[in-house]
Amino acid sequence: MEPASNAKTTIDWVHRILKEERDIVISSRPLEATAFQIENIRMAYVFYQSGLSINVMYTVDDPKKRAGGFKLSDGMDVPAELASRFKFARQGSKLAGTIRGSYFGIKDEYRPGPALRGQSSPVGRVPRRGLRAADCWRAGRLPVRFNAASVGWCGR
Repeated sequence: MEPASNAKTTIDWVHRILKEERDIVISSRPLEATAFQIENIRMAYVFYQSGLSINVMYTVDDPKKRAGGFKLSDGMDVPAELASRFKFARQGSKLAGTIRGSYFGIKDEYRPGPALRGQSSPVGRVPRRGLRAADCWRAGRLPVRFNAASVGWCGR
């Protein structure tokens, strides 16, 4: 995770996808962002001052498996630029409280900027069963992927 001033390429990439796919411009100021790649999936997260977070999951080799998602902080109102275009589902979490989120498919091609290309992920396999996303958060790492056997991957 980097301050927005150091993650301009990631933020610009996410904003370009929002603008070109859905004609959305986020009015809140970005605070932090990160981008990394695991196998063939490029991931980017941008966190905003309003409490909104946006993630992009972009498969490099399969255009049918690309999506962007929005998450709202507990108690946050839906931003005006998203209110008329998306419905937000509620999900309860012991760790995070009530999370509201929505997503959209990405149809076009958006090659990441030079700062994202070739960036290897500092991701390690966590070799124990029963790992949950909450375990990653407690360790100060991003939960990245979990499979049916409950073996997880935590990012940085």
